[in-house]
Amino acid sequence: MQSQDSSIKVERIFDFFEDSDHIIDNVESFFDRFRVAVSCGLPDLIERQNSLGCPVKIVVYDSTMPWVLDIAHQLGLYGAVFHTQSCAVGTVYYHMHKGSLKIDPTEGSTVSLPSMPLMETKDLSSFIYDAGSYPSTLRLVLNQFSNWEKADWRLFNTFDKLEGEVVNWMASQWPIKTIGPTIPSMYLDKRLEDDKDYGLSLFKRGDEDCIKWLDTKKTGSVVYVSFGSLANLGEDQMEEIACGLKQSNRYFLWVVRASEESKLPTNFATEASEKGRVVNWCPQLKVLAHPATGWFMTHCGWNSTMEALSLGVPMLAVPQWTDQPTNAKYIVDVWQVGVRVNVDEKGMITRDEIEFWMREVMEGERGNELKRNAVRWKEFAKEAVGEGGCSDKHIDEFISELHINPMVRFSKRLASKGLEVTLVATTKSMQPQDSSIKIEHISDCFGEGVVEGEKMERQAVATSSQTHVLVFPFIAQGHINPMVQFSKGLASKGLKVTLVATHKSMQSQDSSIKVERISDFFEESDHMINNVESFFDRLRVAVSRGLPDLIEKQNSLGCPVKIVVYDSTMPWILDIAHQLGLYGAVFHTQSCAVGAVYYHMHKGSLKIDPAEGSTLSLPSMPLMETKDLSSFIYDMGSYPSTLRLVLNQFSNWEKANWCLFNTFDKLEGEVVNWMASQ
Repeated sequence: MQSQDSSIKVERIFDFFEDSDHIIDNVESFFDRFRVAVSCGLPDLIERQNSLGCPVKIVVYDSTMPWVLDIAHQLGLYGAVFHTQSCAVGTVYYHMHKGSLKIDPTEGSTVSLPSMPLMETKDLSSFIYDAGSYPSTLRLVLNQFSNWEKADWRLFNTFDKLEGEVVNWMASQWPIKTIGPTIPSMYLDKRLEDDKDYGLSLFKRGDEDCIKWLDTKKTGSVVYVSFGSLANLGEDQMEEIACGLKQSNRYFLWVVRASEESKLPTNFATEASEKGRVVNWCPQLKVLAHPATGWFMTHCGWNSTMEALSLGVPMLAVPQWTDQPTNAKYIVDVWQVGVRVNVDEKGMITRDEIEFWMREVMEGERGNELKRNAVRWKEFAKEAVGEGGCSDKHIDEFISELHINPMVRFSKRLASKGLEVTLVATTKSMQPQDSSIKIEHISDCFGEGVVEGEKMERQAVATSSQTHVLVFPFIAQGHINPMVQFSKGLASKGLKVTLVATHKSMQSQDSSIKVERISDFFEESDHMINNVESFFDRLRVAVSRGLPDLIEKQNSLGCPVKIVVYDSTMPWILDIAHQLGLYGAVFHTQSCAVGAVYYHMHKGSLKIDPAEGSTLSLPSMPLMETKDLSSFIYDMGSYPSTLRLVLNQFSNWEKANWCLFNTFDKLEGEVVNWMASQ
């Protein structure tokens, strides 16, 4: 295993696979030996890395090796399990592990699982459908959930739109993050110019003459055929495939490993050379991305499936074993980007079946429809990993949850866009791990002349990663309560929280939250005020004077304020925060539905018909009568000042760094998604 990516360092913990011992007959014996070797070697590797000045914080491990999590936790490290198969397949294994999936061996029997399509048992993983043939492997795939609840993160190589329902179901059991498709950047979002290949391979790369051959073919005219790196087809099956490809009279590019070549019909490569090309290896991503490639005849392994979806290539599904039947079910029936090549009563794919489907998809309207669907999924895949896409956000969340300095991440993003980035350091121990970022030292703040105790104290203050959040609720109990609870949540995650009060009666009973008054705005004799606009004008003046002073005082105490969370009724606080170089998060204490109505009204897209019983229709909301709206809108003539106030909360909404709503996704899913799209 060698990396061709300079940003990734490869360390060997042992030579587990000696040339004479690469293949092992017994799966359990193999994994037992592997576990012993890793358990001995991994702690030594981590200790060696720690001694180099950049200690390991987290171990991301393949789900087939759950015991790595135990090693990580014993060493005081975080552990993230990485599922390389689909979320649907993982869910089936999860149900099997929990004992909630019972298999009926009767031919044609079906299985119903939450948030998944109705499946025949033959659509399940072969380890489950034909469990008696793979007892050791079945134990292995089920054992990946043996300590799943103890993992600090659970990562899936998929994206939300691809497997939305089953992802949501899995997330309801334990928090998960979708981070796929894990395809090199230049084939999707193109944000990393050097990321053109996976950069790490177990196999020897061959030449790329097949690309030159594709260059001579018309757009969409070639069927690319590959059954994966572990395919072991019988000689009869290889002959049927070869004859089917030849009979179709269509161009094809077929990858046959050198170890499998002897199974081909005699002189097949030569006889089929007018229409086809047989190679031992090819750069699959380049082939799938090539304009000449129209279809992909695939074994439906998850990596190949994700590559085809990401590059907009429809599929001829030829599943064989493991997770492939389930992937094929989704390819054909759920995503509708392919057809399934059926087997006969002997379990063989016949030459006539191959010829039929190749002609069907390359000549008929059905093929055109599947191609259009494939292109649509390609765009969804790009969207997922692009800036702000679901998987991009989940990776950012993962990093921020690791407490890695977000400025370093931001610096890398800037560098990836062609900017020269210099990170200013105040101690010589800060060294770059990324060649795209330059570090300049302005001084060694922690010099040898400092008394040890004082030095440690200064270092603790200077390097503290605790984020200080100022929370500013409006003085009404219905607004104060949710913002206080939100503050408790922030404090429980290690943030320092200061609640801003404008009245001396506001006191915190929670020791994790500090309360600071900026003024006694509400004197006893002046608590109630008749004119709303006059009240808010005076409040704005008082806060504009007092808030900067309060923030300056907090900063002088050694833990400077970074973020101001403010009630949506006071949007001008965002302007104060930005003037002081702080982030601002608007907090909506009312429902997302009510907020959406005010948003439409603010944008001028909501027109009210005063007639009795009149209705209105808004995106992602139920049909409503005007009387179902806020009284400030329905009877707006009675509340002109308050209407201006609630609409004004969107006056600078697009400038807020975060927009928070006191709701949850399942409660207001459709309107939340609509607001998120804005």
